[in-house]
Amino acid sequence: MNAIKDLIAKAEKFLHTAESALGLGDYEARAAVSQDQARALLETSHDFVQKVEEYLGEWMDEGQGI
Repeated sequence: MNAIKDLIAKAEKFLHTAESALGLGDYEARAAVSQDQARALLETSHDFVQKVEEYLGEWMDEGQGI
């Protein structure tokens, strides 16, 4: 259960960062997300999806799925 709590905490931090970057892109004429920042956001989102897939796979294997 701690693993899922850690995953949720990381997801919340990531979503806050991504939302801030989106706001900059939408509303700041001169502000931009650097290539490194964009790459980090993409890598984090990829890692998040992988972790969720792993968790759901384990959950389904344990017979807890629908």
